[in-house]
Amino acid sequence: MHGSSPGDFVNLRDIDPTIIQDIRYATSNNFVGRRLAGDGAAECVVKREVGIRPKAVQLELAGQNLSLKKLDCYRPARAVADMVAWAEHARLQPVSDVKAHTVASSITAAQNCSSPPWRGKAL
Repeated sequence: MHGSSPGDFVNLRDIDPTIIQDIRYATSNNFVGRRLAGDGAAECVVKREVGIRPKAVQLELAGQNLSLKKLDCYRPARAVADMVAWAEHARLQPVSDVKAHTVASSITAAQNCSSPPWRGKAL
């Protein structure tokens, strides 16, 4: 998150930079097929407590050459508004014109390697 984060929100990378982040709203690899409006930082922003809890799990997984992978995290309000606008537009389009993708925010365990794609197992 650019600048200071509100309340008890922090960048996950500041708590544990080894946790893999897959922030799809900041790329075209999401259900709308383009980068969504937002702060553009592609950072996983979480409440401090949410960021601290997986740290012990990450340490244990590192010994097995695995890593946690956090998908999406907090979405800026502009990104959510952009999704709503896309969905409203998609509702008016023929079904064949609409991309159908699943949206999820979760933590997975992924093999810790230097290049994507990450193939993980849900925890």
